[in-house]
Amino acid sequence: MKTHGLRRGVAAVGALFTALALSLGATTAAQADTTTVTPVITEQTGNLHITKYDTTNAGPSAESTGIKAGETGGPAVPSGAELISGVTFSVQKLTDIDLTTNAGWTAAAAISLDANGDVSTNTNLGTASYGTTDSTGVPKVSTVAGVVETGATNAFQNLEVGVYYVKETITPAGVTPSAPFLVTIPITDPTNQNNWLYDVYVYPKNSDIRDVVKTVDDAAPYDATSQTQAITYTITTDVPRNPGTTSGTFVDPTGFKVTDTLPTGVTPDEVTAAVTSQTFTECTGSGTPENCDYTVAINSQLVTVTVTDAGLETLGDAAATADAKVTVTITATVAGTIASTLGTEIAGLSNTATVYPDADSITNSSGKTSEAVLTKWGSFSFTKQNSDGTGLAGAEFKIALSKADAQAGTFIRSAAVTSTDNGTVTITGLRASDFANGASQSLGAKTSDQETTYTQLNDNYIVYWLTETKAPTGYELLAEPIPVALLSDGTVKQIAQDANGALQYDASTGVATYVGTDNFTSITNVEKNAGFTLPLTGGSGTAALTIGGIAILAAVLVVARRRRAYEATV
Repeated sequence: MKTHGLRRGVAAVGALFTALALSLGATTAAQADTTTVTPVITEQTGNLHITKYDTTNAGPSAESTGIKAGETGGPAVPSGAELISGVTFSVQKLTDIDLTTNAGWTAAAAISLDANGDVSTNTNLGTASYGTTDSTGVPKVSTVAGVVETGATNAFQNLEVGVYYVKETITPAGVTPSAPFLVTIPITDPTNQNNWLYDVYVYPKNSDIRDVVKTVDDAAPYDATSQTQAITYTITTDVPRNPGTTSGTFVDPTGFKVTDTLPTGVTPDEVTAAVTSQTFTECTGSGTPENCDYTVAINSQLVTVTVTDAGLETLGDAAATADAKVTVTITATVAGTIASTLGTEIAGLSNTATVYPDADSITNSSGKTSEAVLTKWGSFSFTKQNSDGTGLAGAEFKIALSKADAQAGTFIRSAAVTSTDNGTVTITGLRASDFANGASQSLGAKTSDQETTYTQLNDNYIVYWLTETKAPTGYELLAEPIPVALLSDGTVKQIAQDANGALQYDASTGVATYVGTDNFTSITNVEKNAGFTLPLTGGSGTAALTIGGIAILAAVLVVARRRRAYEATV
């Protein structure tokens, strides 16, 4: 264990909040100095005022004296601190200590809390009262379940003079609870040490994992070799800032874990973690991790990153940097068969990540969860047909991501898709053209200084160029690829092209112009030679010439033979 101004092993709690030591979030207190107090304790009750601040993004805080923040002698609220609602406190009196006597103060000074924050000294605790903070960060009278009652007044008022044990019993997900503490009612007034303060103000601090942000990058091109598409998830959250007992110091978190269950069809491949301003190394190999910061476990779709004891110290170091972040990156692949049975529907693959910022949240499964990120994948079908609308079997298609790729024979998948007996062609496992990285996409708007022949300006918008690589028997190949878009609403549209083959779109919005208003449903092939009949070699047109030629040759041979016979008799 080590310190960040103080060691993590420094006691999380102390004896009493007094005029000598009552800090924002302080967990120690000392015995009041009764030797200078003239008059005696005359009141029978006092009030405990708790205000709950989140100091995740706050600067160092000033020491507190039990006086209200902002008043003379009181603490300054740390810059950047924010109020926390939904925190339930329990307050219990140590019933066998009488602070109206010097012996009672001596007994109070002997009280301590153990490593778990429980009262270790043999003493009796009274019945607990409860208060839950509202938007002002102040506890209101509540039930044990932490529900603030309508019109509830401030909790912990009119407490009998005595020593009180204060503990957080319910903490919102993602909020690291402050340590339990002891406080006396009253305390010596630090600005006038001849008086008692019966209104005691305390400011226990929390570290709130304010944001768990998950993003996705699914705009990578399809890999024809592996038949998969890369996808990357990034999870970013706050480094816990657990205040120490001295202003501006932080102690290590008691635990830290990140989990993420990826959607079916998405396979996690590699997981890395990083921390702002720190070296953060993964544990590899077997044995007990000592010189590394985190372990990675991949169990099917479940990814778990668990920070080691050494890594918790690294997080404690990082807490000294305001707004420090923990980042977990998951690289994965989407199988080409994803959404293979969806026809023309879109599969929205949605998932969240959860951060557990301390040991309690890990034990109780009470981490803070990110908003869901969404990726959209699907399939579409069309019919290969002749001019009469009859389906044609045996046509083969591949997909390119640009017209140039199609012409060069560069396709996203090596295997062709073949039309069935009724001419149906189904292309599976494609990302929606107009939805990438968790947001809607357009083709991209062209500016005046760009070339006039528009191909595509937004690489995140996918145009699928259907290319016929084998025609049905007796039919011609398509002369050029057909650009189509698989839209995130499940429809499929053919994108219009001008005379030069450039994609058509709205120049101001980048929205594609489609061919007609109907869905793309069919591709028509024409017969060989566009249906025209070619002359046949050996047909009737040449037969007469051949027969005539043979007759002439035969006549020449007969004449020649007779001449040779006559000459032989002369």
